[in-house]
Amino acid sequence: MKILQKKVCLGLMLVILSLPMVTQSIRAQSRTWAEEDGLLCIELEESDFDYPWITTLDTTSGESGIIWTSDEYFDQANIGRIEIPIHISRPGTYDLSWQMKVSQGDDITQHNDTWLKIENAQIYAEHKSGHRVAPQPICQYLEGYDCPNGSSVEGYFKVYGQSFSLDWQAYTSDHMGHDLKVDFMRPGDYMIVLSARSSFSFIDKLVLRHTDENDIAYGKIDATTAANNGSRTVVQIVGNEFWVNSRPTYEGRYFQHHKVQGLLFNSRMVQGIFDDLNPETRVSFAYPDTKEWDPSRNTREYVAAMSSWYDHGLRAVTLNLQGGSPLGYGNRDWINSAFKPTGELDQDYMERLDLILAEADRLGMVVILSYFYFGQDQYLLNDKAVAAAVENITRWILDHRYRNLLIEINNECDIHYDHESLKSPRIHELIELVQSMGSDTSRLLVSTSYSGGNLPSSRVVAQSDYILLHGNGVEDPAQIKLMIDRVRAMPEYRGQPIVFNEDDHYDFDQASNHMSSALSSYASWGYFDFRRDGEAYQDGFQSVPVDWSISSERKKSFFMYLKLISGL
Repeated sequence: MKILQKKVCLGLMLVILSLPMVTQSIRAQSRTWAEEDGLLCIELEESDFDYPWITTLDTTSGESGIIWTSDEYFDQANIGRIEIPIHISRPGTYDLSWQMKVSQGDDITQHNDTWLKIENAQIYAEHKSGHRVAPQPICQYLEGYDCPNGSSVEGYFKVYGQSFSLDWQAYTSDHMGHDLKVDFMRPGDYMIVLSARSSFSFIDKLVLRHTDENDIAYGKIDATTAANNGSRTVVQIVGNEFWVNSRPTYEGRYFQHHKVQGLLFNSRMVQGIFDDLNPETRVSFAYPDTKEWDPSRNTREYVAAMSSWYDHGLRAVTLNLQGGSPLGYGNRDWINSAFKPTGELDQDYMERLDLILAEADRLGMVVILSYFYFGQDQYLLNDKAVAAAVENITRWILDHRYRNLLIEINNECDIHYDHESLKSPRIHELIELVQSMGSDTSRLLVSTSYSGGNLPSSRVVAQSDYILLHGNGVEDPAQIKLMIDRVRAMPEYRGQPIVFNEDDHYDFDQASNHMSSALSSYASWGYFDFRRDGEAYQDGFQSVPVDWSISSERKKSFFMYLKLISGL
């Protein structure tokens, strides 16, 4: 059987062709799923099964999974058996979990379990107290293990969860949930086996993750190389969740009954490496104390403030290699670009960029790195120079082994770009270019954005690893939810995470605001703040010079609200 590298588990969204939008029976092509660098994720709807197993859509999350639709088998296994071949390259102990929900009725203890075993490996379960159980019948003879409360037959665990919304829950032993563990003693082929138990228990991605907490690197970077290079942070996409270092963000967190786990709250901090190479306009950005502009000071103060942002729950920043409007909105004659006219990298900009990426890497923070801005792309000579710039910066990132990045090709590709390759009809080509660089296990996660209130094109949705939206110009918080719903209704949408990374609406003290509306629809949200006319140096995160500290009332209101949502 062909071994398939599952990109979805390595932070790379799998293009799932022709996912059903209604329930139907499917028999998928048999395949072997390969663990890579301690991580394996199985899309259960792509496993090999027959009716009355069916695939169905969870309309809230947009995720597809499987359910058993016939009789229930509480004391008998091997009915409706699904065999899932896997290949383990790295032996050891793995945690096992999956996404599940109760999809019928109003009793959280019914329609909530499935039989599971793994042939030729030792599967057991451990409670947080340290108590361990093994499946029947081996539990009767295995020293140090008890039999689980409730049912277990023929080497199968009854695996259950208790949630009406899709969540990561996979426990065994009634009334005292134990987490599942698997010992793979040697590299080789194994078989995961599922069997029908309850009807209408929705199950989705099954994840095996090596328990070695020090193994934080994937793809080309092993643990030793990561340590030598100082790399600490790896961002992944697992289903519609963001994971950092093999754990979902805001793990286990709900706020006002809305799921927070897996989201990526962020702030537009695009001017971290800003400079102005035009001496006539450079003087406009002088600091109030020194009366001079200093790009090195700007980056130093940015880096110094990052830990405070993180402590308030911020898990990502947007940084642009050509900045953004240093006035908040509008462009004039300043020259601010990390690219030279033919696409080569400016080393001064790269040194400042390296400082920010290294600090984010140390903190466990993600950087949404935007390559181009419509106020500066004119300083590249032509589309050939644009392509060269994309290749050069992507190669620089891969060579520096940063894995804490999400790439945004350009900010608002439907605005006034000079070069055709940066405009909406062709921007998917540059997304594909970045995705094609590196190996399958190390390529970067890529998207692009559109102007406030506008949706990405069908080609961009089809090509992107995650979906970017902007809330500028959208006055009603209800429209935020509508934007999300419209993206999820697009035929090309396949369950990618949705991220707002620019929105200049606040009202965090109100019951309804843009951030809460995004959260209620399970989309990440990003704060955009600039200095308004008449405001002080301390106001805003985009107007240059920037005070990067949490210094104004508007900044404080956002970060306090974020801290509340994050549960910190």
